[in-house]
Formats: sequence, C-alpha cells, structure tokens
Amino acid sequence: MQKGVPQIMDITSIKSVLHNLSKEVLPSRFETAQQPEPNIIQFCLRGIRSQTWIEVSWNSDSPRILKIKKPEKKGAESTLSKQLRYGLKYMALVSIEQEKFERVIKFGFAKKPGDEIIKYLIFELMGKHSNIFYLDKNYKIISLGKQINSNQSSFRTISTGSIYSGPPVNLKKQPREDE
Repeated sequence: MQKGVPQIMDITSIKSVLHNLSKEVLPSRFETAQQPEPNIIQFCLRGIRSQTWIEVSWNSDSPRILKIKKPEKKGAESTLSKQLRYGLKYMALVSIEQEKFERVIKFGFAKKPGDEIIKYLIFELMGKHSNIFYLDKNYKIISLGKQINSNQSSFRTISTGSIYSGPPVNLKKQPREDE
C-alpha cells in the first residue's frame, strides 16, 4: 500500500470504529462541518469531556468513517456542509445505528437527549455505491453527497426532496456462530 492511501474499511473495521465512537460521543452536540474535498465531510461533535472530529468519505476507492484530529479549515464552502451546519446547529447526536453486516450507518439527532429524533445522517459505505444523506424525521432527503438519476441506475434514483429508501439487501451468505 502506498503511503497516504487510506485502507478500505471492511465491516469489522466499521463496527470497531462505531463501537469506540459510540462510547465517546453519545450524547454530544453537533458543532460544525466542513467539506475539504468533494467526497469527504468532516464534522465536529462536542461531548461532556471532549470535542471529537469525525471524517466520512464516500469516495468509491476508499469509503470510510473515522475519528480524526482537529483539521485545518480548508475547502470552499459546500452546499452540504452549509446545510449540515444550519440544520444540525445545537442538535444532539443521540443514536448511532448499524445493523448486522450492512455497511449503512445511521446517526440520529434530536433537540436534546431523550427527545424524538428529528434529523438523520446516513452513511452508505459500499464501494462505488457509497453516499451520504441528510434527512428529516420523515426520511425526506434534505441534502446528499451525490445524486443518482434514472440514467445512472434503474433500481434506485436518489435526489433532494425524495424519500430515502435503503440500498438493496445484501444477499451474501452471512456468517454463523457455529462456523
């Protein structure tokens, strides 16, 4: 592997990162977001004891989610980062969900811990089909990483204003405990 090239995250890596993040950031307040590159978003969460920066990439070569050190401010103001800063301002991250062997991660935000979740950030870390979605409580897409029109996919078109539907179910054989 070349120096500086990120390693592709498998399901074990994703589960490990989410386990550690959950202990550190639940609950925490959303502070800010920036988009240093077209397929990368970085956002800051402030917990009781610390400030945590998270980077999510939906680049087809190396989709990933990881904790990072506080980054330098860089990159032009993107629409996605502006919408996250405006829409999640003062909101609390109250849940992080990832089911079984799916590479879909759902962050739930509420006005304060214990309240109803009213905004979601969903990260689909699935190779060339990776994407990020910012949704309201009814799963209506407010903003997203990349739009998919009917010319690009006959199965799933994705655009601002439409209702989010998850990716196709993973049909691969799942591991069993007795193996």
